[in-house]
Amino acid sequence: MLPARDLRALGRIILFNPVTSEIANDALNLTYEFNLHVADAFHLVARTNLGREAVLTDDEHMVEKSIKKPLEKHAIKLVDLKEIP
Repeated sequence: MLPARDLRALGRIILFNPVTSEIANDALNLTYEFNLHVADAFHLVARTNLGREAVLTDDEHMVEKSIKKPLEKHAIKLVDLKEIP
């Protein structure tokens, strides 16, 4: 468990939005369609919800071509941190 001091620091740098039923449903759909972990699906849906262009990740499961390419049809761009010089 994170100490209160760390949680306060996180609160200053991370934007927390409430999880709506729409977000949960979108994440669930991605989970089933792409065989993603639920946490990864929420991460991707949060990107869309926050209006961000891409998700930076080093998650080997998500950057596989079998997942990365099809996600683009949902306008979800994944950037593999290992590919950044």
